[in-house]
Amino acid sequence: MVKARSGEKMLDLSSQYGISTKTIYGWLRADTGKEVVSVLKYNQLKRIIGKLTLEMRLGKKAELTKESKYRGTPPGWLGSGRDER
Repeated sequence: MVKARSGEKMLDLSSQYGISTKTIYGWLRADTGKEVVSVLKYNQLKRIIGKLTLEMRLGKKAELTKESKYRGTPPGWLGSGRDER
């Protein structure tokens, strides 16, 4: 358990001791009382967070570009459908 918590790869530990990685994760979960997130699930969540962060940044950048495009436009002219500028 100490080696697993210190960051050794579960696959290496399972080969070394002749047990499955599922067994090691089960022991860790039972020992901590909390669910242990698998490396695959962790990496999947990390990709999702990265994608959402990028989308948010691109969205904010688009909003800022849109705001600067219309800066100086007289009130009431935005959204009127007229191109009188």
